[in-house]
Amino acid sequence: MTNAYLTWHNESTSNVSQSAAGDSDDFGAIPAIDIYTLVDTINIHQTTNTPTAIALVRAGYVGNSPVHPSLAVSIKTLELFRVIRLHRPSFSVEAFAKTLSYLYGVPFQQRYRNALSDVFDVYLDIHRRIDSRVAKSLGHNAPNYRVLHACPPCSYELQGEPAMKYSRLIVIDGNNSLKQIRAIGK
Repeated sequence: MTNAYLTWHNESTSNVSQSAAGDSDDFGAIPAIDIYTLVDTINIHQTTNTPTAIALVRAGYVGNSPVHPSLAVSIKTLELFRVIRLHRPSFSVEAFAKTLSYLYGVPFQQRYRNALSDVFDVYLDIHRRIDSRVAKSLGHNAPNYRVLHACPPCSYELQGEPAMKYSRLIVIDGNNSLKQIRAIGK
């Protein structure tokens, strides 16, 4: 699926046709969620030797099941949810599912949240595999890579050096706090 995702990401064409609910043909109609188009059904062209999950990813969707998905969510929708979670970790899958239910004009059901959670887990797994490939290509996958490439001056202490009030300044908010402190000295 990772290769299919990278292929989809690098190509601008798609083999998906969006249709109204109820239309079906020999491609296989699957209920879909796309926050940008609000399409409710997609038809995916699938050859006999291509797994359903791969065909969906090549078309820009991720299914909630690898063999017989009952729902497909667009990769762009999943990326939006991932970015929201990066900036607001407390934003839940249920809140996103309720938002999608509202936009689609259907009452929220717990099964929507469960399906969205399954699809998002698959999407995050694809991203983890890509990150692993990049780390391997860059040679960053050795078990002691971080130790070997740490900044020694940042943690080096001289014998007899007077203790500082703060030995390190560490922020976990994207350096926003540090940027605010920098402005104080100007």
